[in-house]
Amino acid sequence: MSARPLTARLSSMALLLLIGCGASDPAGLADQAQTSLNAGDYAATVKAADAGLAALDGTDPALGWRLERLRLDALAASGDGAATLAALKRLAEAYPKQVTADTYAKAGGALNDAGAHTEAIDVVEAGKARFPQQTAAYDKLIAAITKAVEEGGDSAAMNKLRQLGYLGG
Repeated sequence: MSARPLTARLSSMALLLLIGCGASDPAGLADQAQTSLNAGDYAATVKAADAGLAALDGTDPALGWRLERLRLDALAASGDGAATLAALKRLAEAYPKQVTADTYAKAGGALNDAGAHTEAIDVVEAGKARFPQQTAAYDKLIAAITKAVEEGGDSAAMNKLRQLGYLGG
């Protein structure tokens, strides 16, 4: 048995105990979300972040951003492109100073790493639309997506790259 699944199970159990016992300390839930994210337990990360956000009720914007960012990172790392894109759009409105071209690029990179290449391309395009003056921020990511798509034979993502002009013919 590898350490990662055991760590993820322990992380989930600790989260269930915190939530089950009525833990409503947003900072503690943020710490638990971080632990779960580090363990690769993305569902537990989202649950802890959601619980922390509910307990926070908008009273601490910095902690709110931390919880939102942990949630976003977990969604992207899990390969959930639709939820990642929806979260980015919502966060760009709620936290306009914190959400940058790099936020989109990091989420797109995590989606790409999770094998969600088409969704990673969607995030790149959304980032370019939101930050048209910073399109160069996505060049390395597009190269990484292209490489992954070519190596993995993801025909849907390959077609999307062609349609968007990233690949020839």
